[in-house]
Amino acid sequence: MPACTNKAKRDDPAPLTNNEKPEDLFKVTPDGALTRGETTTNLLFWATGPVAKVDGEEISPGRFNKEAYKLHKLTEGRIPPEYRETYATKITEQLVDGVLLERAVEAEGIEVPKEEVDEELADLQENQPRVFQMLTGEGKMTTEELRDELRAQRSYRLLLGKRYETQASDEEVARYYDENADAYAKPAEVSARHILFKVEQSAPAAEIEAARQKAAEVVLLARQPDADFAQLAQDRSEGPSAPRGGDLGYFPAERMVKPFSDAAFAMEVGEISEPVQTQFGWHVIKVEGKKPARTVPFEEVREQIKGHLDAGKVRVAYETFLTEAKAGAKIEIFPENIKLRTNEDEAAPAP
Repeated sequence: MPACTNKAKRDDPAPLTNNEKPEDLFKVTPDGALTRGETTTNLLFWATGPVAKVDGEEISPGRFNKEAYKLHKLTEGRIPPEYRETYATKITEQLVDGVLLERAVEAEGIEVPKEEVDEELADLQENQPRVFQMLTGEGKMTTEELRDELRAQRSYRLLLGKRYETQASDEEVARYYDENADAYAKPAEVSARHILFKVEQSAPAAEIEAARQKAAEVVLLARQPDADFAQLAQDRSEGPSAPRGGDLGYFPAERMVKPFSDAAFAMEVGEISEPVQTQFGWHVIKVEGKKPARTVPFEEVREQIKGHLDAGKVRVAYETFLTEAKAGAKIEIFPENIKLRTNEDEAAPAP
């Protein structure tokens, strides 16, 4: 989807006058410095004039610089000089796409209820806090700007759903499951803990034997009626899983080296192995659970498949819309109004 170009008033770091638009807050100096709140950022690329026209409607430098600022913050200003023109061109294209989408949304009379946007924003904050922080932290976007972005994206989806088929049918979902049956075949798995005594296979025979004897001693301790295998692993194991009691979780056979898997899959739940040698050393293994091979039932993955197919249909609808909209519009691009920073030392945010 394109960068958000919604013109609704929002809670920005500085107040708007009666004649200003939100993008007017993203003004830059001739050398590309943008001040927002108390922070000044030297943009990697910026616009000094309109970057495009769509049927005579200008896309202002403020709108371009708003997106350039967001990208700068998201990438922490780490876009190499050789890629900056490409990113600047992409932003211009997204803004043109946004104008075409906005016009269509307005023509269709599409309005997104505030409650839906609030719900989507709350879901992002509660269930994807790292994504929310990535989008809004360190001066990237205000919460209200993110709200506008979500509202715009939702309105675009409603538009595409109204004009094109963007929902997979039950038949399509079922057919996808049947045609991709191999993807839903799950191999047998074992859950195990282990205690490792490291020794190189190329080590002298005496060292290998000494490590085996330490493993054999632990086998005797682990098989005692009151033994705590997890505690033994914490105390004795030389492997990276020692802090978590040697826990390896569930794994299919191919995830482990063959001698280890062969032993684990041949054991019963609760059984403790004799010392098992691998390229890493000697292991003492305790099997804690087993899952047989199975095919994931259709009902378990129905919604996942539908989401995947719906997303594909939305992408096709989006490309179809833009192809049709651009065919009927006069679009002018003004790359000469975009400046690129070439000095790496000036690209970092000013103090």
